Amino acid sequence: MPCTISISAPSYSITPFFTFTSSKSTQISHISHTPPKSLTTQTRKTTSSHHFQRLITKATVSIEKETPESERPDTFLRGVDNDGATASSVRARFEKMIREAQDKVCNAIEQADGGGKFKEDVWSRPGGGGGISRVLQDGAVWEKAGVNVSVVYGQMPPDAYRAAKGAAATSSDQKPGPIPFFAAGISSVFAWLRVDEN
Repeated sequence: MPCTISISAPSYSITPFFTFTSSKSTQISHISHTPPKSLTTQTRKTTSSHHFQRLITKATVSIEKETPESERPDTFLRGVDNDGATASSVRARFEKMIREAQDKVCNAIEQADGGGKFKEDVWSRPGGGGGISRVLQDGAVWEKAGVNVSVVYGQMPPDAYRAAKGAAATSSDQKPGPIPFFAAGISSVFAWLRVDEN
């Protein structure tokens, strides 16, 4: 029976797509990530008669299709986010940090495994963004391990933005039409075969 650990780091985003829990028995932290491909929120409004009315907003976030790449680019940021004046921007520093973390985690896993090697797939999106997916399979220790980074640019419909911001969203601070967003993150999943020694 395989055992799975899932670890990922939060990204820079206008909406919270991450939750964090910690298990004292295993001393393993777990952060789960829901990719920002669609957004569903539920809010309740109290009426004067104390009945609850449920408002459900469903909105699709627009993200371009992926294009496979043969080599890793220096960055997945759009030109405007990566020119000389903004190369030290939060977005550029965060992308650099998650890519370095991916390298360190993959190197440590390969050393611990003693023989398995990660295979890498690189992809990009025409309007900016992309990612690096690395998978190790059938290693000496790890049945399967995956460490992925992604940089995402997209368009969020106004209704999704208002639902995500809640009471903080006001019509005065919002332009009409879709709202651009940026998100970046690292995620990993490790599975190994548990052997019964009885």
